[in-house]
Amino acid sequence: MEKDKKIFDTVSDMSVQDVLDEINSESYRLESEDLILEDILAEFSGEPKKAPKPSLITNEEQLEKFREELNAPEMAEEPPVVEDKIDDLVDTKDNIKMVDTIVRPWENGVYGDMKLNEPNVSEKEKKEKKRKRNASLSETFDTFTRSELFEEKIQEEPLETRSVEEIIKENRKLSKLLGLRTVALLILSVLSCYLAFAMPLRWYIPGIISYIHHPFRYLFLTAFLQILAMLLSVDVISKGLYRLCTFKPNVDSAITFSSFASLIHVLTVIIAPHWKGWLPYSSISVLTLFFTIFGKWIYIRAICRTCKTVKSAKLPSAVHVANRYDEVNIIKQVTDNTAPFISHINDTDAARRFWSYLSPILIVASIVFAFISSVGTGNPEHFFWALAAISSVSTPFFTTLCFAHPFSVVEKKLSLMGAAISGWFSATNLSKKANFIVCDEDVFPKGTITLHGLRVLGRFSLEQTVCYAASIISETKSGLSGVFSDLLKSRYQETIQVKNLRYNEDGGIEAQIGEDNVLVGSSGFMLRSGVKIPLGTTTKNAVFVAINKEPAGVFNVNYKANIEVERALHAMVKKRIPVVLAVRDFNLLPMMVEDMFSLRDSSLEYPEIEDRIDLSSDEQFIDTDACAIITRRGLHPFSESVISAKKLRGVTIRNIILTCIGAVTGMLLMFYLTFMQRPVLIPPHTVFVYMMMWMIPTYLLSKRVKK
Repeated sequence: MEKDKKIFDTVSDMSVQDVLDEINSESYRLESEDLILEDILAEFSGEPKKAPKPSLITNEEQLEKFREELNAPEMAEEPPVVEDKIDDLVDTKDNIKMVDTIVRPWENGVYGDMKLNEPNVSEKEKKEKKRKRNASLSETFDTFTRSELFEEKIQEEPLETRSVEEIIKENRKLSKLLGLRTVALLILSVLSCYLAFAMPLRWYIPGIISYIHHPFRYLFLTAFLQILAMLLSVDVISKGLYRLCTFKPNVDSAITFSSFASLIHVLTVIIAPHWKGWLPYSSISVLTLFFTIFGKWIYIRAICRTCKTVKSAKLPSAVHVANRYDEVNIIKQVTDNTAPFISHINDTDAARRFWSYLSPILIVASIVFAFISSVGTGNPEHFFWALAAISSVSTPFFTTLCFAHPFSVVEKKLSLMGAAISGWFSATNLSKKANFIVCDEDVFPKGTITLHGLRVLGRFSLEQTVCYAASIISETKSGLSGVFSDLLKSRYQETIQVKNLRYNEDGGIEAQIGEDNVLVGSSGFMLRSGVKIPLGTTTKNAVFVAINKEPAGVFNVNYKANIEVERALHAMVKKRIPVVLAVRDFNLLPMMVEDMFSLRDSSLEYPEIEDRIDLSSDEQFIDTDACAIITRRGLHPFSESVISAKKLRGVTIRNIILTCIGAVTGMLLMFYLTFMQRPVLIPPHTVFVYMMMWMIPTYLLSKRVKK
């Protein structure tokens, strides 16, 4: 046993960390059963060490040696069954973090039946027991090889969400760059259009670049201006080419295809003038690129404005669309996490999604129509001219502005009100048919509810009456809480503990304060509860207090209608959005609210008290991402965010329809005129007028979202 003693001395000199670091090493071997697990555990508790640390069984050779040691005559006692769990073990060699449960051979009953010194055990029984032990040991070895200790666990780090400050910083730089490019493209568009329109409209143009006197100089200058415009729009061109080459064309691909068709047409006229090429459509391509970059610029500015609005509030409110009681509801809830809202600001809008399906059809149709108009009529040399003419109208000027322009208008309007929506995600979700949940502070914000009278009834003191009423109403978190809390503070009193708070459907609250049963509510609630109210105390919108069924006091409350709330409610009713009063103030009945804000009868819904409490709670669990962020109190920004989102969706869909009709109609007209070989009817300035005719109505529609 000298070897064992050396091992004991070595382990006793090791620290706890050294023992943990050497768990996977092969420095020690299990020599006898006397090296029990209690001595190892004693090492962790700081007591003298009595046992070395057993090594892991990692190969067949060690397994055979271990089996031989099990049959050693020195082993007379059965070691205890102990499960030793080592958590967060770090392999310093591979720097891999693993969690494993160290399985001991005796945990699976290897030593369970070992009685080596029993005199009455036959040789046959010994062999049978040995066979069972070996089978159990093999199973233990398999457990080791299958354990997590032999597997490398790679945990993916959670994706870091960019902060609002980072998004604002990045988009500011991008906005400045896009602004400069937009100005440069505007200058190129003016020059290109003047160059294309001057001769047919008989504007002044220097003879040195006139198409009549120096056609090649004119064509070179036209091509040069278009190449500059394409270089300034390199992101659109590169993305369009990539999507075109990968057979996933989108709107950028259609714009890129049209630009290259116009450029190739100019080059073919220069290279082969005998093909009788007519005036190029480069000016239309340059204008299309200008409106494309302009659309990106105003979209990025809208995103910056959204992020600034979100950043401006310390504790904003989030607008969710959630299912409650088998109905879809629009709920406003205080939040401190705006990351889910920010994650949707770059979602693909309906316009880009629609044009990703339409673009390949338009590209193929342009090629087919150009082939029929040229080769089909026996004039193959006119193919590039027909292709440039047909493709020039395939992407109207407002194509990339269908969503970007109305979204920019909406964000500019909402940011002034203290609200923001996250693009198309908000437009689709807030446009659903849903109930608009209105709480106490939405209808009567702070400052619109005041106390203008107080009367003590019965034998109770003024201090007790005020304290009981304020404590119960403050616990309800209704619109009256702020008024009664201010009253209590003005009298240098504090709220006291309220127990067994219960809401009553009749318009009141019942609670226990100390040994007193307190009722707070309207006069009708007091009468139904059996409390006799003295004559002459019943007033409109009064709050009564009763202690132990005896009247204690009455508070006269004055409600003042807010003009912004009135406009918001009228706008919601006009848009046929169901407004639900999820209020806790027992005085706020539908008839009272409709009368104060001049609404028609039955304009508001009034659910049961349990539903109202649940819908108005800030602690309710909502598993949907926020569709809007509200940074100011009041109903006006809340309602405007919902109404503006509905308008944004409607206007975007109308813009898509108009641009689609304009593109299809223009291509069909161009196909007919190119097929009939009538180039004099489709010069560049005529195409420009046609494109502007479809852009003006879409622009006016986009402006309507702010009304």
